Formats: sequence, structure tokens, C-alpha cells
Amino acid sequence: MVVLHHKNTVGAGEVSVSISDGGGGGPGVVNTLLMEGTLEWNIRDLTTGIVVSASDIYDVTFEVTQEGGSAGDFRCYFCYWALWRTA
Repeated sequence: MVVLHHKNTVGAGEVSVSISDGGGGGPGVVNTLLMEGTLEWNIRDLTTGIVVSASDIYDVTFEVTQEGGSAGDFRCYFCYWALWRTA
């Protein structure tokens, strides 16, 4: 999975990325992205080794799990993300 995102000092938080099959199965949380910090553009984050055991429809969830300290609200900044099957 490739995620392209920004860091920002205004309101950005921590984002958990999880994958599930809708019935409680699947790999669960596969990455946590920290989006708060000094302003930075186009950060490429590569996650490998995600194992999905069966061909099925899966949910990909991006959840802001920590509020940005400076603004007191929940934000995330995505430009692009891609997930592909390799086997």
C-alpha cells in the first residue's frame, strides 16, 4: 500500500489504516501515519507485508485516532493512496 500525504501543524492528527473483511477478519491495523508536525508536502509512505488470506471484498478504513494538538479537531491530509494485489 502506498500513501502520499502531508504533515501540517494546524489540526493534523494520527491516522490508523486498517483492513477488514466486514466480519471481524482480516489483518486489522496495518499502519499508523503521523500527520502532525512541521509543514511538509508529499510524504510517501510504503507499507508491505499485508497478508489477506482469502479472495473477498475488504474494507479499508482511515481513522483519525488522535486530534491535532494545536487546533483541537481531527484532520488528515491525503493526496493519494493505492493498494494492489501481488500474488
